Amino acid sequence: MTAAGRILHARAIRILRELDDAKREIADLQQLSAGELRIGIVSTVNVAVIPEAVGNFRNAHPKVTVSVRELPMEMLEAELLAGHLDLGISFLPGKSGHRLEVEPLFTESLVAVLPPSHVLARRRRITLPDVLAHPLVLLSHGFCTRELVLESVALQGLEHVLKPAIEMISIEGVLSTVRQTGMLTLMPDAAVRWELHSDLVVRPLRDAEEKLSFRRVGLIWVAGGHRSAAARSFAAGVKSVLKLRD
Repeated sequence: MTAAGRILHARAIRILRELDDAKREIADLQQLSAGELRIGIVSTVNVAVIPEAVGNFRNAHPKVTVSVRELPMEMLEAELLAGHLDLGISFLPGKSGHRLEVEPLFTESLVAVLPPSHVLARRRRITLPDVLAHPLVLLSHGFCTRELVLESVALQGLEHVLKPAIEMISIEGVLSTVRQTGMLTLMPDAAVRWELHSDLVVRPLRDAEEKLSFRRVGLIWVAGGHRSAAARSFAAGVKSVLKLRD
């Protein structure tokens, strides 16, 4: 390549890069006036955050179609890396390591949820062994909440004590069963808008910190990937919803 050719080649690369950036910026503008936003979430986040965040986003961008898929953690990351999702909200750290960029949102810890008539409702201090001494309603195996319970039970060597009386396949199903049966359950504190369930008593577990499992929840993106205007706007909306609840 001649000296003139090298100069032209270097400038052509810069021009093409700027053209590509311009195309993306124009596409971003179009995505906020039309198009689709694809979000993947783990189960407990859906009840706590997503409905309000989606509602706020749709009010601001009514022509953007929003698709929300509830997925296991590993599948969510795979779909994100494959380009089938624009944004994920999942547990941290991710399984896919350096291929993902993460932004922490909040920490999930277990709480006991019970009707006011339950004998433990009169106690200010409740521990995991206290809860396991009574009939339990729990989410079925395969749910992240159930895994959080199993991890906490294992930390205290209480696997032989955990014998749920009833298993359900939805958070609302569990809470309705608690009301109907007078039993209690274990839920992540961030899984439900508890102010909407004022007829139930919610008590944090008072075990030593190292005796209970917890999970960090955050936004996950493809490392170095393009973040659309719609995805960035929705992510900001999720953080706003969480900030208002603090």
